[in-house]
Amino acid sequence: MKIIRTSKASADLVRIYRYVAGHNKDGALRLIRQMDAAFLHLRDFPQTGAPRRELGRELRGRIVGYHHVTYRLEPGSVVILRVIDGRMDIETEFFR
Repeated sequence: MKIIRTSKASADLVRIYRYVAGHNKDGALRLIRQMDAAFLHLRDFPQTGAPRRELGRELRGRIVGYHHVTYRLEPGSVVILRVIDGRMDIETEFFR
């Protein structure tokens, strides 16, 4: 399987990195590494994320630190749709 990030997911990751790096650059790098490791884990074990039917019928989610990674499975791919801070209203942010 391959990992595909949507443009929204990529923008989420950039925004998260910039915010955390503004307070702690090393922490921001660690967080991005954790995200990459989580994406690789999803590539190898795509069914491990919990179903997120409230966001969409075929969507799944995984928590990484304080962040919620929402994804869907497609033939041969894990598509990362969004990466949202779990302290936010995930449903509102997801549909933004």
